[in-house]
Amino acid sequence: MRRENLYANTVNKWRRQLTGSELSVQAKKKVGSDEEFRKQVQRLEREKQQLQRKLVEAEKIIEIQKKVSELLGVLTTNEGSTP
Repeated sequence: MRRENLYANTVNKWRRQLTGSELSVQAKKKVGSDEEFRKQVQRLEREKQQLQRKLVEAEKIIEIQKKVSELLGVLTTNEGSTP
């Protein structure tokens, strides 16, 4: 069996799985993980909405900064051209 990379503990694990002793434990864990999964999805959805709001706000700020920069650029070029 070792030549095929099969060890006694692996075979024993498979036997336990076949008898269902571990399958029932896995089924119980899955029920809990489904609820945890839903909670995580809800948390991530809330986080996504917050980040989208922050993104919109940041985009508005960037637009304002561009306009201010353009205005200041116009003012500095007008001041530089005065004799």
